[in-house]
Amino acid sequence: MIDNADVFESEELEDVYEIESNYASISSGEITNQNANSIQNAKDKVKSLTTDEFLIEAYTAATQLRNTLGDADALVSELSEIIRMNVLVVAATLKERPAELILASARALPDDARSLFLAETIEMLSLYKRSIESETINEAASNFH
Repeated sequence: MIDNADVFESEELEDVYEIESNYASISSGEITNQNANSIQNAKDKVKSLTTDEFLIEAYTAATQLRNTLGDADALVSELSEIIRMNVLVVAATLKERPAELILASARALPDDARSLFLAETIEMLSLYKRSIESETINEAASNFH
C-alpha cells in the first residue's frame, strides 16, 4: 500500500494544505472566498487521483471541517488532517496499485467468501477488458473504412 510519506512527497498534492490560512474567526456556517477556494483546490487535487465520489466527498468534508473549526480546536484540526491524508493514501493506491486494494478487500473477508469475491472480481475485470478490446477493434475498423 502507499504510505503517508508518498502522499506528502507527491508533486500532485502540493498546495492542498494552506498552512498560513486562518479560519478561527469564521463561524461554522459561513464559507468565505478563501475557504471556498481552499475547498475547490482540495477537490481538484483529490480528483487528480480518483473519480470515486465518496473519496472526493470525504476529502472535501474533512478540508471544510479543518478550515472552519481547525484553528479553534487543535484536536479537530489534527483529526481532519488524519482523515484527509488517509483518503489521499486510499485514492493514490487506487490509482497506482489497484490490485493491492482488491487483495486487501479479499483478505478482510471470511475464508468461505474470499474465493467467491476473487472469482467475481476476475470475471468483472475480464468483461471490462473484453469491452475495451472490442471498442479498440471497432475504432480501428471504422478508421480503416
